[in-house]
Amino acid sequence: MKPRNPFVLNGYAGTEYFCDREEETQGLQRLKQLLERDLITREQNSYSIYDQFFALWIRSRLLKFGI
Repeated sequence: MKPRNPFVLNGYAGTEYFCDREEETQGLQRLKQLLERDLITREQNSYSIYDQFFALWIRSRLLKFGI
């Protein structure tokens, strides 16, 4: 279904409405999967990781890629 407004403010409408930013799209999809599996939670504008070892692994991956 094609949205009426090309400027999506809430949710996610797919890669064609995300400025062809495939890498960022994949990151959002992975984040959504982690949220659905309750591996991370979102409160206001921050994310929490319950499992300390998973948090260390995520942190090491982010530092590896310079994020």
